Amino acid sequence: MKMKILLNGKILILTLLLLSFSVMVNAIDINSVLDLWNVRNNLGGTYDLLGDLELESTNQATIASYQNNTDYVVGNIVRYNNYAHYCTNDHNSGTAFISDNWVQMWEADKGWQPIGNSSGPFYGKFNGNNHVIKNLFINRKASPVANNLYPTDGEDFVGLFGLVSNGPSAEKGAGTNYDVYIKDLGIENPNVSGRRATGSLVGRVFLPYTNPERSHIAYIENCYAKADGVSGSATVSGFGSTGGLVGANNSDRKLRIPVIRFSYADVDVSATHPNNNVVNPLDVIEQAYYNPYNIKYGGLVGCNENGTTQDSYALGNVSGGDRVGGLAGCSIGGAIFRSYATGTVTRNITPGNYLGGKGGIVGVSSGYLPPALGGTNAYGSVEDAYWDTTTSGISTSAGGIGMPTGNFSNQSNFNNWDFTNIWQIAGTYPTLKNSPIINFHFRTSETGNYSSASIWSYSSDLSSWTSAVTYPDLANAISISIQNNHTVNIYENWYISSTTIESGGKLVINSADTLFIENSSGDDLIIAGNLDINGNLVLGQSASMRGDTGSQVSFLGNDIIAYTSGVSSLYDVVVNNPNGVSFSEALTINGSLTETNGYLSNSASTSIKSLSSSQVRYLNISDNTLPLLNFSASTSLTGFYPSYIKRAWNLEGQVNSSTESDRQRQVTFYWNASEDGEYDWTASGNQPILYAGINPISPDNYDVSSDPRQATYTLTFDQSAKASKAPYQIGLEDNETLPVTLSAFTAEIQQDEMVQISWTTQSESNVIGYTVLRNNQENLEEAAAIEFLESENSLETNTYIFIDDSIQQNGNYYYWLKTSEYDGTSHLYGPIQIQVNFNQTDDSFVIPLTQGISSIYPNPFNPTTKIEYYLTQDNDVAIEIYNVKGQRVNSVNLGRKAKGKHSFVWNASDKSNQTLSSGVYFTKVSIGKDSYFQKMILMK
Repeated sequence: MKMKILLNGKILILTLLLLSFSVMVNAIDINSVLDLWNVRNNLGGTYDLLGDLELESTNQATIASYQNNTDYVVGNIVRYNNYAHYCTNDHNSGTAFISDNWVQMWEADKGWQPIGNSSGPFYGKFNGNNHVIKNLFINRKASPVANNLYPTDGEDFVGLFGLVSNGPSAEKGAGTNYDVYIKDLGIENPNVSGRRATGSLVGRVFLPYTNPERSHIAYIENCYAKADGVSGSATVSGFGSTGGLVGANNSDRKLRIPVIRFSYADVDVSATHPNNNVVNPLDVIEQAYYNPYNIKYGGLVGCNENGTTQDSYALGNVSGGDRVGGLAGCSIGGAIFRSYATGTVTRNITPGNYLGGKGGIVGVSSGYLPPALGGTNAYGSVEDAYWDTTTSGISTSAGGIGMPTGNFSNQSNFNNWDFTNIWQIAGTYPTLKNSPIINFHFRTSETGNYSSASIWSYSSDLSSWTSAVTYPDLANAISISIQNNHTVNIYENWYISSTTIESGGKLVINSADTLFIENSSGDDLIIAGNLDINGNLVLGQSASMRGDTGSQVSFLGNDIIAYTSGVSSLYDVVVNNPNGVSFSEALTINGSLTETNGYLSNSASTSIKSLSSSQVRYLNISDNTLPLLNFSASTSLTGFYPSYIKRAWNLEGQVNSSTESDRQRQVTFYWNASEDGEYDWTASGNQPILYAGINPISPDNYDVSSDPRQATYTLTFDQSAKASKAPYQIGLEDNETLPVTLSAFTAEIQQDEMVQISWTTQSESNVIGYTVLRNNQENLEEAAAIEFLESENSLETNTYIFIDDSIQQNGNYYYWLKTSEYDGTSHLYGPIQIQVNFNQTDDSFVIPLTQGISSIYPNPFNPTTKIEYYLTQDNDVAIEIYNVKGQRVNSVNLGRKAKGKHSFVWNASDKSNQTLSSGVYFTKVSIGKDSYFQKMILMK
């Protein structure tokens, strides 16, 4: 059995809705090189490039040196003290450099300093607005070394942007509440060199595993790198993880998938140390075998580990140490699809005891990225991808399909490619449309499996629909709609958002599979039709779902499903799951709740219109105009035969109306023939009478000749929450009942000079509470009332405990117990006698004390109880609370405590401070190496 419990985002979180740049607010304009430089001062900001930028001054061969007695104007860039400086004020330089007139930028001999690094990655939004950054020069490569040495100088994460992540730290901490974007930007004439993770646009995209998990991811979209076609060139070189556009596109876990899409590179990619074969001690293949540093070179992206590259291409030549591919050096656990490459591929180091290779598309590919995360079902997830066998001279690849140049001009040779919205062929090769439609609305066109493209149609504007070439996935879905009369089956773990199951539509989550609902800018899952959960349904952080009128959600599997947030309103709900389903927040069921196996529980409150639970709660409740608020119902085999049948019910609820008819419901109670001792109701002429406390209610109708039996009564619920809880039993007419059946009333000496008074009731009804009286002689008239405890009014067994710590002298003491009932009557029990005869020294009682739990009082309790414990010496103390399944629900480390008596008050909450539901819990008090257990009952 698997268990999936949502704890506010502690489960997987992947957002499918891709926010449009049209909704960005407070964007910062980029008009100059200084503006671009200053992006590093606000790495999480939103930026708009408003025109082309010239970065020729990043090349030390072209930057002018600072001169005295020279007129400078805003925007001039000079070299001074080996740094590039940007002029911010018009001035004459005179005889000395005045720093107030300049902003220091990059080291002149190293060129542009990348935006974002390991201590502070870029995690904002950068919109190039289809402008170009020209003549980017970076020289941060390592010095030449022997082939068996690792270069210790040089810099990693090299490109216009160095390191890109989805939060202010690439190692730890909370992420941003939006996706990271670099989009619509061209890099022309790049001349970039670095060490590991080098690309013209980005050195590395890295999405780390964090706690708490980050909700959003990173996109590089509609970007390119190439020569300007006049006199420029485009080159990128590095020492591993080097690509024409992006050096590395990585995720630490398959939880957040960085995406490169609708992008291309026409860049020659090479290794700065082509023959170096020194091993990387952090990249082990198996014991004693390691990959070298000098691996992962691709025409578009060097390393695509746990990342997605789609609808993109590379035209440049690639040479590197190992793992060399025309598009990507490697794609391990990632995905490459609907992409192509044409360049030559050269491998510079000899294959060894490591994972290496070269290929027309990818050098090494292994594992796969599930379709729900943007991958495919293919091993290596390289699918519908092609390379040119003619121009590349490569006949093999770790993935993809090779074909000659002549085949690239024919659309029919490209499987599942969208030549309506994304691609076009105007010459030898496919190219991307100037403004490709990158996000679509999907709707079903027929019944089938979710991952089958043939069941889907898509549209960019919700008006013109065409047959889809793919299914909705992480990278392309704006909204998803399951239409009337269509049933969609999910056979893998899927992540969706902005999804509607239309009236008459049906979504089925099959056994062992999980549907993850992720947060979007609007509604995440709207159910107007049917949702059948045979597997599991998990809500991501801040995600929500609702059920509209006429909808039905059916929990049909065996998974334990619990929701701490995100579900506040459903319509019809069916529970046919032995483990049930639980909710922490208030839930409104606007239709019927049907339970055939397992039940719905709620630690907050539930509102229902009707209940059908003849096999679980042994109850049916009819519908009425107004809902039944704060509803709870339970049954147990604690009835007191032969006065009553062996089954009893606790039923709670209120209706917010002063009109009695609005508050009335027909309630049908069910029980088995064995529970009334096979009583022959027909022959005896008796009818089953329902007792609400001591008040009899005659049935509207009943069937007591079949098995199970059933009887229906009209009950009137209270208008307010006060007194809305009532226990019910079924018995014979004129059945004499007592409000309280008392099975025990005792007194005993406890620790710390206290007398413990306890009593146990087997049933209670119509009882307000209990008064404890005490006297030092057997005289009730002069006895003093020393405590009053409110009754639980439950048909289940209840134990009450009162600690009398006010005794000051030795002697005999007598105790009485008096009930107070709603009808004004009372019953008296006792007296019980106890002799207090403690040993006295210096007028103080000396009581032998033992270490452990002294008492838990009250117990049963609602809403708090005091856990008292005693230490025989100074020690460390921790308290843990467990439910009946043995699951720890709360814990607190109390630290070092001194010898003596201590107490801890528990408010019936879990470790997230959510109130727990009624039930049995166990206290574990750990004192040093010793542990002590005691049972508690939370009863609401």
